[in-house]
Amino acid sequence: TTLFRSVDELKPLTGLDSPVQQYVLEQELAQDFLETLKILLGKVLPKMAELRVGQFVIAFGCTGGQHRSATLVEKLADELAETYPDYKIVKVHRELGIKSDDEAEAEAEDESTASGAVESP
Repeated sequence: TTLFRSVDELKPLTGLDSPVQQYVLEQELAQDFLETLKILLGKVLPKMAELRVGQFVIAFGCTGGQHRSATLVEKLADELAETYPDYKIVKVHRELGIKSDDEAEAEAEDESTASGAVESP
C-alpha cells in the first residue's frame, strides 16, 4: 500500500472528495477496519439504545485529519444511517472546519474533538 502523503494529486483534496474516498476505501486495511467496526457497532448500538444511552460518540483521527479519517467518517456515517434509519447520525470534521448545527450546539456544552455521534431513537 502506498502511503497517502506520496500521492501528490490528492494532497489538496480532502476525504469529502470522491478521488480521495476511492483511494482510501480501495485499501484493504481501510476495508478491514470498517468491516470490523461495523460488526462491533452492530452489537454495541442496539445495546446502547436498550439502555437508553442518549448519545454514543465515535471519533477517528489521523496525522492531518484531512483525508483518511474524513473518508472513514463519511463512509461509516452513510452505512450507519442506512442500517439504523431511526438513529440520528451527526458528522463532524474538526480539521476541515465542518460542523453540523447539532454539533455546534453540542460543542458549546463539551469541548470534545469527536468526529461523529450516534443518538439512539
